[in-house]
Amino acid sequence: MKKIVHLIIVSLIIILLLPSLTSATELSIFAGTENGGEKVLGLYGNWGFLPFISSEGEYSYNYTTLNKSFAIGVSGKFKISFFAPFARAGIGLRAEEFSYSGLHFFYYIGGGLKFYMAPLFGLKAGLTVFNEKSRVYNRFYVGIFIEI
Repeated sequence: MKKIVHLIIVSLIIILLLPSLTSATELSIFAGTENGGEKVLGLYGNWGFLPFISSEGEYSYNYTTLNKSFAIGVSGKFKISFFAPFARAGIGLRAEEFSYSGLHFFYYIGGGLKFYMAPLFGLKAGLTVFNEKSRVYNRFYVGIFIEI
C-alpha cells in the first residue's frame, strides 16, 4: 500500500512540475465552508498541459480549526460560452496548528462551475469531498479567478 501511495504522489508531483515551466493558466482566491460551517480561505492555481486538462495546486487555511491544507491534483474543464463546468481530483496533506505529528493524508474529488465576466476573469463555485483515513468532509466554496 505504501508503494502505491508513493507512486501516486511522485506521479502527481511530476505532473504538477512539468507544466510549471510555462505560465499559470489560472490563479484564484476562494472562501467557503468545510464540515458544515467551518470558515476556510484559500489560494488556487492550475497549469494547462493538455487542451482540457490541467495540473493544480492549492493552499487553504481553516479559521475555525486553524488547520492548513496543501493539495496537488488534476482538473478538467469544458468551456461553453460564458460558463465552464469543471471537475478535479488529487491528493494532499492537512496539518494541524503547532503539530508536526498532526499531518493527515487525504484525497479529494470535486467539481463546480465557472462564470466568465470577461474573457480572462470571472467567478467560480464548487463542491469538493475530502477523504481522510478517519473522516470524510466536504467544502463548498466561491471565488474569483483570472486566467493568464
